[in-house]
Amino acid sequence: MAAVAVSVAPDTVGWVSSLFGSGSEKYIVGGSSLALQCDGFLQWLDFSMSPWYVRLSTMPYLVLIPAFLVWLVTKRRAVGWVAAGVIGPVMVCEPLLLGYDAARWGGACADLWLFPYAGRQIVSWAIGLVPVVLILTATYRPGRRAVRAVSATVVVSLMFGVAADAQPPRTVMTSPDDYKAVRYVDGENTETLASVVEHLSQHQRRLAYVCSLRGYPGLLASGSKRPTEDDPLSDGVLLDQGERACRGDKQMSPHDLGRRGARWPTTKEMAYLCPETALPQQREADRRNAESVAEYRRYRVKALAYCKRTVPHGPRPVRQFTDLISGGESSSYSVGSGDDSTSFDKALHDGLVAAAGQTVTVSTGSEGDVCLTVRAYREAPPLVTKGWERVAEVGFDSADGRAEVGSLWAPVEAPPVTAAGPGPYRLRVHVRGRNEPEAFSPEMPKEHHLIVVFPGRSKKQELFKNAER
Repeated sequence: MAAVAVSVAPDTVGWVSSLFGSGSEKYIVGGSSLALQCDGFLQWLDFSMSPWYVRLSTMPYLVLIPAFLVWLVTKRRAVGWVAAGVIGPVMVCEPLLLGYDAARWGGACADLWLFPYAGRQIVSWAIGLVPVVLILTATYRPGRRAVRAVSATVVVSLMFGVAADAQPPRTVMTSPDDYKAVRYVDGENTETLASVVEHLSQHQRRLAYVCSLRGYPGLLASGSKRPTEDDPLSDGVLLDQGERACRGDKQMSPHDLGRRGARWPTTKEMAYLCPETALPQQREADRRNAESVAEYRRYRVKALAYCKRTVPHGPRPVRQFTDLISGGESSSYSVGSGDDSTSFDKALHDGLVAAAGQTVTVSTGSEGDVCLTVRAYREAPPLVTKGWERVAEVGFDSADGRAEVGSLWAPVEAPPVTAAGPGPYRLRVHVRGRNEPEAFSPEMPKEHHLIVVFPGRSKKQELFKNAER
């Protein structure tokens, strides 16, 4: 009966306090990246997502009350053993995982478990264990010595818990302003980085590493924030993560890293912690990258020459340019200015092209390279559909007469396509090869687009030919 009363007490107190106050506060760990290296804490997070674990850990009376009623009828000790076997592992789970983290990773993980008020957490665990102890006592019927030992353990735990709240959690850094005293290299030159790291003390290198990972003094990395006094563990955990990377430990999956709000350090960031390992790796990566860039430049020259050779003849325009563009992840590019979200949605629905206000979006057949030729006229040229699989036309406005071709994935160096200055225009798009397999370097592009722009007031969307499969 005592075990049932103790298990119900926390919820009873919560219900009563909710009638007279605003409810109990919920304390949340400052940043999810703090838990990244604390394996026990990560395991507990997985447990805490299970409905059965949440119910048993917060409402043990759901098991104890039925067990007590069964015991009243049967008077069998087996009922107590079963109840203790169900509730016991749940109640000792968190203290045991805390002990594992503290033994393996030290005080940083212990602070994470006990943040922000260690005493309250310890008292909560002790209260959770009391029903289990009472059940075992009633079932096992130990002697006085065992009862005294257990009672003393509970009392001492409660005393330590109350005393623990007298001190705030241990911090790794004294202040975020510590970053300002560090020489932080935010550049692409590996040799400059090597020179700077060579003259930094170990303490400065550690601070510089955290600066780099946190994005200070530049923009913050996605999903992270600068450490504050409310985030006392973040730097320590990030340093441990960097040391793991320096040792060559297996990198966590991007899914797990993203779920924890963190990321794996780059080789340049690792150079602050282990320059003897990271700098040679970075130099090799720089060499391979330089080779890739040179190879792509050679390919681009060949592909652009190929695109220009395949441009069909037509009336002489005011201006013309041919370029190699990439559809990118959106498989599209735009013509005009302003927000292209509306025209993009319409183009997805149409399958090729759509206009909205001052912007036109053209859909490509792939994310690969596309040969694009744009011709600007002061009057409408003759309609030509031969040699093209699909030809369509839309109307748009150009308030400044400087509408340009744009792409989210690569810059397009091209002059304005509106040859008659500000006003309404028609855009005619000719495409072929959109259904061909994607072509990436070193293959020549298989998709070709011809854009013709000329003055025109109509906003009607017209389809002149559609022979696409």
